[in-house]
Amino acid sequence: MVDSRRYEAIANYTKGLVAPLTITSGRPIALALRHDSTALRAKLDAFLMERSFMEELKTSTGDLDVIQKRGTLRLLTRNNAVNFYLHKGERLGFDYELAKLFAKQLKVRLEVVVAPSYDSLLPMLKEGRGDVIAASFTVTPERQREAAFSSPYLFVKEVLVERQSPDAGVPITSLSQLAGRRVAVRPSSSYATTLAPLAQQYGFTVVPADEELEVEDLIADVATGAQDLTVADSHFLDAELLTRSDVRSGVVLSSERPIAFASRLENPKLLAALNAFVKKTYRGLEYNVIKKRCFENKKQAVVARTQDSFKTGSLSPYDGLIKRYSTQYGFDWRLMSAQAWRESRFDARATSWVGAQGLFQVMPATGKEMGFSKLYDAESGTHAGIKYMAWLLKRFTPSLPLDERVRFSLAAYNAGYGRVEDARRLAVELKLNPDLWANNVEKAMGLLARPQYARRVRGGFCRCQEPVEYVNVIENKYQSFAQLVEE
Repeated sequence: MVDSRRYEAIANYTKGLVAPLTITSGRPIALALRHDSTALRAKLDAFLMERSFMEELKTSTGDLDVIQKRGTLRLLTRNNAVNFYLHKGERLGFDYELAKLFAKQLKVRLEVVVAPSYDSLLPMLKEGRGDVIAASFTVTPERQREAAFSSPYLFVKEVLVERQSPDAGVPITSLSQLAGRRVAVRPSSSYATTLAPLAQQYGFTVVPADEELEVEDLIADVATGAQDLTVADSHFLDAELLTRSDVRSGVVLSSERPIAFASRLENPKLLAALNAFVKKTYRGLEYNVIKKRCFENKKQAVVARTQDSFKTGSLSPYDGLIKRYSTQYGFDWRLMSAQAWRESRFDARATSWVGAQGLFQVMPATGKEMGFSKLYDAESGTHAGIKYMAWLLKRFTPSLPLDERVRFSLAAYNAGYGRVEDARRLAVELKLNPDLWANNVEKAMGLLARPQYARRVRGGFCRCQEPVEYVNVIENKYQSFAQLVEE
């Protein structure tokens, strides 16, 4: 007798084995630790929760039909003040917001995958870890050999950036002034390609910068004197100059260069859809509003630089409270933050039309059952919401995978435990898997609004598309939070 996972492993390399009989139903396997190791247990639970969700980011190289069937478009980008960043839980950034419009046109959700470095963008695209790159990606002949580029959605020039200070010397207006100077850029950037022949001609040195650094980081290094010079696309520099006066634009190094979406060479349908989107959107009303806000609005520029979660590690003013009670009940605090964002947009005084209150929008009756009455108090409201989630999680059998139990618990938080069990029973009737949320229980739950299905369950009619969207939005938001903010 052997457990199923071990049998599957052994059967892969041992011929002649058969498993004629299953003795038990699914049983959970877990780590074991001492009863008094409560803090360690909480950390382990949060770690396992993150890992179980992040495993869902599987590779796929399918074309547009696969993306639409899956229901998600996976965006590969970088976390900076222009491409993609967080502010009070909201996802913003010029390239991200354009990609979001494209996903809306396709009627799919946008899933953000933050690449760990610039030189990993193309390999991740080719491996199928994302579908589209939108990261202010300049079209170059070298990149066109590896990816298909859409029609451009922006044109920029490459500009030298130098320090602006009383002792900075004469402004650089000619390439001949660069003799003996050092220009720091990432080796994989289009800037490095531009600089290589110029360096030989004009006698300056190209310094390879770390691939994980953003343009804004190199500009900051120039401002402090840590780097002599750098290069930026004109739109990056325009955005930086809204909030700083310690750098200035030097000589222009290139004519206008196109920036576009990148997709896989073997995905012609997706490329055609991207081209149609750019043709329809470029310089239209929505495009111009996004561009003006990102590159001309000083207030927005300040937000992008002071609230960048990748640098601050902050999601909301309530991070401390959410971390404390998430640890107490064994949740990843970023998941609970995603839920609080969905419930109240981090407004501790929020009230819903049905009377739910506080950060986690707990109903007063539920709060009373959990032992809390002052739900508008940020601490009480947070404790109540997370304690209720823990209570729901325990109601689902531990033999279910952890990520599925969390999805069911989120749906139950929104619609009630009974509704989720109704959907699971209906899933069995429909020959769907009652233990899987995506395309199974979520599909059954959506059917509870139809009379022919509603009459077959205990709870009856339910407009249950809302909990379906609730789970999907929180999961999507959590994956972004987990990529940008350390546990």
